[in-house]
Amino acid sequence: MLIYEEGFNQNRAGYAAAMALVLSVIIIGVSAAIFTLQSRHDDEA
Repeated sequence: MLIYEEGFNQNRAGYAAAMALVLSVIIIGVSAAIFTLQSRHDDEA
């Protein structure tokens, strides 16, 4: 909601885009970490 409010209600599209990019990087990083940990666990079993 914060990204939407900044981008559309506050007319700060650049700031909203930067927040969305940071959020995307965090999600990709967490997903990669989970994938790596699961693949290591599968190799041990």
